Amino acid sequence: MKNNCGLYVANDINYLIGIIFQSFLLLSISNLLHFPLRRLGQPSAVSQMLAGILLGRSGIASSPYIGTVVFPDGNMDYLSSMASLGRMFYMFFLGLELNVPYILRIKRSSTIVAVGGIFMCLIVGGVISPVIYWMTRAYGDRFLFAVTVMLVFTDTASPILVRMVSELKLATSDFGRLATAVALINDILCLFLVALLAQTTTREFSVGEKIGVGIATLLILGSSAYLARIGVRWLNRKNRQRKHIKNSEVVSIVLFIVGVSSLIELMGYNSMLSSFFLGLAIPREGCTARTLVHRLIYPVQNILLPIYIGYAGVQTSFFVMNSLRFTLSVVAVVVLSTVAKVGGTVAATQYLGMPLQDGLLLGFLLNVKGHIDIIVLGLSSKHHILGADALMVFLVTVAMSTLMVGPVVAAVARREKKQRKLKPSGIEHQSAETELVFLACVHSPRDAPSVLNLIEISTGPDRAPVTVYMMQLVELQKKTKTDLLYHQQEDDGQYSDDEDYGGRNHARRINVTVDAFMVDTGIRVWQLKIVSLLDGMDVRTCRMAKDVRASIVIVPFHRFQRVDGKMVGGRDWIKDVNQQIPANVPCTLGILVDRGLSEMTQITNTQEGFHVAVLFFGGEDDREAAAFGGRLALHPSVSLTLFKFVLSEARRSVIKMQASKKADAYEILVEITEKENESYRDDAFLKSFYNRFIQTGKAKYEEKIMDDGKDTADCIAAMGKFYSLFLVGKDSRSPLLENPLNDYGDDCPNLGHVGNLLASTCFTTTASALVLQKHKKKPPAKKEETAGKIDDVTHQQNQQEE
Repeated sequence: MKNNCGLYVANDINYLIGIIFQSFLLLSISNLLHFPLRRLGQPSAVSQMLAGILLGRSGIASSPYIGTVVFPDGNMDYLSSMASLGRMFYMFFLGLELNVPYILRIKRSSTIVAVGGIFMCLIVGGVISPVIYWMTRAYGDRFLFAVTVMLVFTDTASPILVRMVSELKLATSDFGRLATAVALINDILCLFLVALLAQTTTREFSVGEKIGVGIATLLILGSSAYLARIGVRWLNRKNRQRKHIKNSEVVSIVLFIVGVSSLIELMGYNSMLSSFFLGLAIPREGCTARTLVHRLIYPVQNILLPIYIGYAGVQTSFFVMNSLRFTLSVVAVVVLSTVAKVGGTVAATQYLGMPLQDGLLLGFLLNVKGHIDIIVLGLSSKHHILGADALMVFLVTVAMSTLMVGPVVAAVARREKKQRKLKPSGIEHQSAETELVFLACVHSPRDAPSVLNLIEISTGPDRAPVTVYMMQLVELQKKTKTDLLYHQQEDDGQYSDDEDYGGRNHARRINVTVDAFMVDTGIRVWQLKIVSLLDGMDVRTCRMAKDVRASIVIVPFHRFQRVDGKMVGGRDWIKDVNQQIPANVPCTLGILVDRGLSEMTQITNTQEGFHVAVLFFGGEDDREAAAFGGRLALHPSVSLTLFKFVLSEARRSVIKMQASKKADAYEILVEITEKENESYRDDAFLKSFYNRFIQTGKAKYEEKIMDDGKDTADCIAAMGKFYSLFLVGKDSRSPLLENPLNDYGDDCPNLGHVGNLLASTCFTTTASALVLQKHKKKPPAKKEETAGKIDDVTHQQNQQEE
């Protein structure tokens, strides 16, 4: 008995050592390969697959000396358990982080694309299966062999595709999210087909017993998702004031996920769907979901998932291609599966009216293969549907199909980068029903409520969706603990700054605010954090805005309002950051001056309504402010009025007389041309705004005729009593604003003249203000074009003189 126990312990130790050693080798080789490949734009999945090929049957494992050390007794199943854990937890995180509202909005297009690819793959796979059966010298059931070929052709490995898409920063693009949705639908349908194949090949149970097992599996999965949802809500209530839940609670959740997935596996079904649906079932708000992502995402993405991807390469042996017959088999399967997937996808995208190039790239991207193929091939080999040679042919096909996707993903990333440069920037050029992506920056808990209230009234009806990222900006500072004496450091942690370092206390209070907002409104908020020196904070903020493809970046004003209504400072470093951000921001920038917006709660349920005024003087920034106001006008609780400030006729004639006395005729012509062009754009925009919002009763319009800046300031001051929020452009274009409003100062150039008025310490009002600045692309000026313009102006001057 003792000898048997010692033997079991030794086997367990050898198994553990084998897993650690093989995992270490696989990860080391993949990192070495990724160093040169990433410079070519290739995702890490390509290097991980190549690492598996080099480590497995095609490389080290085939060596009679080294292979026996790495894989004792030729056993390559050590990595199988790690690959299963990687697949399980990555699908769980995919369900947890999935943008469900967006997936539901594109459910029709994604389903059509997925069904188009699946349908074509099933037809081609079924037609070509007799030829492949003959070429690979298979000897099993022909029908089940055809089903196996059809499943291999049809499958799309969603974990690998999602990793590729997110790694190359395509996860927030429309193309990347469509590819993710199609891959998930494809995977779900394929897993159902795999379950049918597994039940068909199993002879141990009757049809009634198989149906009973299937119903029991659905009941277990449904009850587990329900229990997970209830348990997570209980943990959120228990840890309401905490940033993270306890480690013991994290371990309990992990064991629950592993237990449910393992039980599903024991019942004969794959655990990918169970893990995915458990991730979907967990509430996004609260510290539980935040803790799971924070504690587990690194080991899953950097250890378990690479092993999962590399395991397919480990199983592959390219030595099967030493025969011309099997080489042609591999080429035929790879080419035909690619043609089928691309052809079906292109047909579906053409039906939807998408560009041909998008369909081609999407089809190649969806041809990535993975673990489901290995499961199908393992089942077929176990039930003697495939021989050893046929099995290796299909495994080589899986590896080659995945390696082919790497260059396609890199090409998609380059194309998206070019298209983003050519795409017109600004909310003005978007329809009011398109998705609006917010990147809301906060420095302290004081900033969060006002930003979230602004986002709430920006949602409008269901047809105007928003995606919200809230990013905490933390100044990087040295810890103060080293400056204290030893006995002070140990005095019950009174002087410990571990909780304050990196803005942790602020983060906890911001999390509580965000969680309450998500519960009340149902709007999902993705939380981000930047810890940086002040000199680099603006660069990192702009880089994050580019990564998430933000439509608008909102930053808080450095002053805040006291109880008596006066604006006070105290956060001058925020002022420096706000002044540096506009130079590099890739989208519209909004500076929010909070004068009571943070104190408002449940704007949606407000009976009196939330009154917003757009102050329109002219120029592209004012058009951007009005376009954003149109978004707010769609909200049922918002009452929006657009005020157009017009110069009086008497004052206009004086300005014309002053302009005619200028000596430089060239300057006069250029100025007149620019003003006419800008005025034409303003009129066209206001006409569209009038037809879209004012005629339909969603907004009001009023003109204000003014003589000078003083009248304008008095008018705006009087309006502050009746409105809760002002929307204004930073660079408003109007003769009314040619001279600064000196009575109110001009100490914040990034706010503009009107913004400085609304944020002034002397301007007493309860109305908050959002100052918007449109992103301005600066193409390099060409000398030839500049010379041509000068010649045209000179010609016009000569004509006038004549």
